[in-house]
Amino acid sequence: MRFGFQLTSLLICLLIFGNRSFGQDDCRLKPSEFRPIIQAFNPFFTNHQWKATDKVELARLDDHRAIAIAQSGCIRHHIQVNLMLDPAVVSFDAKFWEEEAAMIMYAIFYKDPKYQAYQQEFEEKFAQKMYDGSRNQEFNFPIGTRNFVCKVIPTGAHPTLQLEMVEYVFKEEILRKKAVYLPDSRDDGWK
Repeated sequence: MRFGFQLTSLLICLLIFGNRSFGQDDCRLKPSEFRPIIQAFNPFFTNHQWKATDKVELARLDDHRAIAIAQSGCIRHHIQVNLMLDPAVVSFDAKFWEEEAAMIMYAIFYKDPKYQAYQQEFEEKFAQKMYDGSRNQEFNFPIGTRNFVCKVIPTGAHPTLQLEMVEYVFKEEILRKKAVYLPDSRDDGWK
């Protein structure tokens, strides 16, 4: 049987699961600043859609996997990823979910140097939580200025892997200047 569900059900799920209203005056992140997380021409996804009004992305990895990504935030940037799977491809062992989490994060953040900096630590911490028996319950772990809130729902009509990345938004922006290289003869710091 072909994995047939409407991507709109993902949208409804995310709107119920993820829309948070923050009543704070010190918002450092405005909804108008949200952009698609999945970059254009990402080779892992098909049927990629960005719904700017809802700040939601919908995409498919294959006939058995679809994702929805929602964004919200104020002082923290919340990126919520729901990976919905065809029950026919789901395994109940921890290794399966570890591989799915690693695969979806790699695919979403394909060639993103920020993700590459913490990729190994994410995979190790997720795997440790799975081996500690965290299926069907929410678990979290920090990595630098990010906190990951995860839940694996291995049964039902649409087994789901929920990953939420919460990143603190700093007030200060660090400006990077282009490095200027001087020949040794013109560099007064060179002796």
